[in-house]
Amino acid sequence: MIHELKQLTTKEVMTMIEGSVAAIIDNPDYFYSSGVGPQYSKLTPSGCDMVLKTMTALLPLLAQAKERDLDERAKSITWNTLQEEDIQ
Repeated sequence: MIHELKQLTTKEVMTMIEGSVAAIIDNPDYFYSSGVGPQYSKLTPSGCDMVLKTMTALLPLLAQAKERDLDERAKSITWNTLQEEDIQ
């Protein structure tokens, strides 16, 4: 039986993005962290590839979650407006 994937919230996707960036920064194959200063720290070529792959995978999920948030907000506003009209 095929189950539908859970619809992720904006907060959940942002947590995934944050965790992915932290994992990239912690991996010396992907990020060089200079003790001299942040201006000397940089992504390695492999790190640039990993950031691109990660964002390519996660940004569509974020866009989908934000679209659902907007939909829910619009429904809520519409519902509240209709309820106010019924009261009057």
